[in-house]
Amino acid sequence: LEGIGTPGQASISVGTKRLQMSAGGTIDTRNTSTNVSGSIRVNASESITISDGTRTRSSVVTAVTLGAGRAGDVEISTSQLRLLNGGNISSGTFGQGNAGNVTVNADAIEIAGVLPFIASSSVLGASTFSSGNAGNITVNTRTLSIRQNGGVVTSSFGSGSSGQLTVNASESISISDPETASNFGSRIDSAALVPTPFLRQLFRIREPLTGNAGSVTVNTPTLNVTNGARISVTNQGTGNAGT
Repeated sequence: LEGIGTPGQASISVGTKRLQMSAGGTIDTRNTSTNVSGSIRVNASESITISDGTRTRSSVVTAVTLGAGRAGDVEISTSQLRLLNGGNISSGTFGQGNAGNVTVNADAIEIAGVLPFIASSSVLGASTFSSGNAGNITVNTRTLSIRQNGGVVTSSFGSGSSGQLTVNASESISISDPETASNFGSRIDSAALVPTPFLRQLFRIREPLTGNAGSVTVNTPTLNVTNGARISVTNQGTGNAGT
């Protein structure tokens, strides 16, 4: 599913019992104008599973802007959410416009695994690759499990700033890496990172890394972070680190 257009014309709303996305399946809105883009709202009463992309792309639900207009928000509501083997829910900006916010309400969330063909980890994320700011992420859940290099992340690879990241888990959060963890690592993270040459070429990044990292807030009665997993804020550029 894809939406491209002016406000009110590009929003996507999905209501279902179960949503299964795989083999590079995509639900997305894209903004190339100065207008505010449409939002994505997915309400699945039982479950959402996003997993297993192709050799060239992950399975994703995403809202992005390529111009000066703001990207739409992404709102997910379900009982069980699983992002596996590169599955991705995100917002992003590749232009001057700000990315949208990502909000997830789910009873249980599992984020795990990497799509090996393109080294893409399973992520609930918001990113900027230019001068626009990344969106904020809010997660409300009973249990959150992150393993095998999965992540909940806000990122800046340019002059725009990372968004704020808030995770509320009423019962528990578990973040764990296997011994064979890749460079990603399982994480809850807000970061401003120097893009690799591959990322610079792929996304045509020309902005200097001057953006600020966002803050990370985690609320839960039980928190387990093991085997090299992390909760962190990082800035490799000239901007401020978050808190």
